[in-house]
Amino acid sequence: MRTVTTGLDGKYRLDLLPLGATYFVVTQPVTGAGVYAARASGPLALTAAAPAATYGVDWPALVGSGSVMGTITPTAGAADADEVLAVQPLDAGGTTRRFVVRSALGSVVGSVESYAMANLPVGTYALRAVRWTLEGGVERATEGAAVSAAVAGGATTTANLTVP
Repeated sequence: MRTVTTGLDGKYRLDLLPLGATYFVVTQPVTGAGVYAARASGPLALTAAAPAATYGVDWPALVGSGSVMGTITPTAGAADADEVLAVQPLDAGGTTRRFVVRSALGSVVGSVESYAMANLPVGTYALRAVRWTLEGGVERATEGAAVSAAVAGGATTTANLTVP
């Protein structure tokens, strides 16, 4: 997964992507106090003959938003970093696919680890904690079970996550 943030003009560039693969663009803008629902492109194939692709979106009206927060157990150790992924099913060119629409890092204070995601569009998300561990110079990922979280306008939903 690669992430990029737009400039003030709303444009961005993803480069150095391997050719011969198919990609999707997933976007969920937050502008000031405005939040839009996530959108996904259809499949974008990059080839030697066509090494770049474009995707444009006509944004519908703003949607309501809320937030989600919770704890991650067990608490990450010194060699760990936890990431929480918010996954949503989106139409990707006529086929529904599940995409990560937001991520947040866990934060350890004392012996408690927590996370928070603000300005999520109203909807239902599958939240999953991923623990990244560095051992002997090798990084490995361990995923916890998905937890369903319904985000309501102006409300904060609590969803506590575990990592095996």
